[in-house]
Amino acid sequence: MIEEALLLDSTALTSLHAESNKSILEFILMKHEVHISILSLYEYLSALGYFSKVDLNKLYQSIERIYNIIGVDRQIILKAAELDSALTRVGVFLNSIDLIVAATAIVRNMVLVTAKSELYRDLTKFGLKLIGVEDLCEIIRREIEEYAE
Repeated sequence: MIEEALLLDSTALTSLHAESNKSILEFILMKHEVHISILSLYEYLSALGYFSKVDLNKLYQSIERIYNIIGVDRQIILKAAELDSALTRVGVFLNSIDLIVAATAIVRNMVLVTAKSELYRDLTKFGLKLIGVEDLCEIIRREIEEYAE
């Protein structure tokens, strides 16, 4: 059982909103405090806008009702800059959005949920708590089975 609040990156958001994960997402939302970064929301909306004809405004409003959307503040930017500097010194390069999302999880003491765990592995030594979306889904499936018994 995961006790900390969850922060979904755009890959986790996409995975959890797939039709096949609908019941898992509902259970997660019932049992956990779930957040998304405004930047993950941007990536998610951009991808959906590209791949399908969707009313982005309605989708934004729907997402806003489901999740706590976290903006970027001074603490998060400073942590992201610190992480970027440290990683760059050792030859590891991440894009700005991924760094800011990871910094958000660290600053807010949340578990980052992602479909691309390997990308964030180097940040665990800086305090990032990380779980793969498939691992989270497996935990939730077990919780649902226990709940049903």
